[in-house]
Amino acid sequence: MSNDPITVAASRDGHEYHEAWASRVTLALLLPGSELHAIAMEGFAKEESEGLSSETMDIADMVQYFGGHPSENAKKVIVTQFKYVASEVDTTLSAGHISKTISKFLETRHDFIEQNGASWVEASLEFEFATNREVGDNLRATIKAISEEKPYSSLNGLQQRQYRTLTGGEETASVELVELLATLNIVGAGRSLRGEKASVRNILADWGGANDVFAKLRYHSLCQLLRDKAGTEGYKDNVVKRTDVLGALELSDEDDLFPVPQSFPDVENVVARSFLDIVVADLLNAQSPMLIHGAGGSGKTVTLQALAQRFGENCLCILHDGFGGGRWRMPGDERHLVNRSLVHLVNSIAVKGLCDPLLPGADEASLLRTGLKRLKQATAAVQRRSSAAKIVLLLDAVDHAGLRAAATNTNSFAKQLIEALLIEPIDGLLLVASCRTERIGDAVGDLHLSMLLIHTLSSMSPEEQGQTTKR
Repeated sequence: MSNDPITVAASRDGHEYHEAWASRVTLALLLPGSELHAIAMEGFAKEESEGLSSETMDIADMVQYFGGHPSENAKKVIVTQFKYVASEVDTTLSAGHISKTISKFLETRHDFIEQNGASWVEASLEFEFATNREVGDNLRATIKAISEEKPYSSLNGLQQRQYRTLTGGEETASVELVELLATLNIVGAGRSLRGEKASVRNILADWGGANDVFAKLRYHSLCQLLRDKAGTEGYKDNVVKRTDVLGALELSDEDDLFPVPQSFPDVENVVARSFLDIVVADLLNAQSPMLIHGAGGSGKTVTLQALAQRFGENCLCILHDGFGGGRWRMPGDERHLVNRSLVHLVNSIAVKGLCDPLLPGADEASLLRTGLKRLKQATAAVQRRSSAAKIVLLLDAVDHAGLRAAATNTNSFAKQLIEALLIEPIDGLLLVASCRTERIGDAVGDLHLSMLLIHTLSSMSPEEQGQTTKR
């Protein structure tokens, strides 16, 4: 190895660039609903490395396994090679820069055809080349032409030279090369090492609502995890799983992302449709938070459960359990707090792919600000699909959040969220909360919002179903 300081520094920067890029990928392991199952560093997972050629192990800087691992259990496998250039970063990527990588990717395909079969390779194996260079338009055009089996003569002079570089001087690409390039994704970020590091820190800070120092600590902890898995510590186990990332980010377990499970009892009674129509119409007209209140046993929970089914396909309804089968009053449950219930609500939306997750750990104000940003992100996403689409938050028994907040000298997440939405509504976001009538003050204090009074469902007449008051 060269002892030249410039060479050593460039090599170190290359490793750090690798870690920074890989750390962004590992964050996807935390996304609720993500099919990303595991990531192997510096080669394929050790349990399948036997029988793979040195070229295959050498070219795999990172391997992403989707749906399971090792590869025979995976729905999809993406093999990534990183290339960081410390100098001449402004020079666009050409065929000459990737020809050796392409040769090793071909060897990888051969290895897995022998190991898992041709049908598995065709359906599941993909490749990625990630670099801080920009990808030249001529190279993109050349790769597209080869993968689509376009004639060599259709290319311009530079593209023809790049074509022959990739095909070893031939004017016709092999079947293997055509199949490989059809699954190759070249990512040329044109981004510096500093830019990659900042990008990861920004994601971590944004996810957690953390200040910059906290984000840096989480980033360094995540990079250390990847460094360990790529080094001697990963000699026997080089695979990163969701639990590893949770540990690096100082989250005790997956329940930290979904800390408020539902405990709703099974309900046989069905809420009268006319009453639901009134609630839905009032809510859609108000475009602001609404409070449903009534006596104990009047059917508030049943109403919210029915509403979750009533809003239809254009609405995503998230039902929150504020009672929790009585656990709301247990020390340690703390479902009344922002860092529990708001985190759970946001991540319940994130599982639908509509927004980034929200990591606990920051202070209450930061989490509330970030949570509201997530809700805006999610509503914008659903409305891109359909202008009529809505996100509906159904918060049951918010009076318990108020009671617990008063008993512990803390703040009710429900009251804070309702107040924020009264001051600055989010277009496309609807909120309905419920509480007992005698506990309205406990639930929302002196906030002025639309209210709907209900009686016991079994005894409600059509006239009684529509008693609405404003406060």
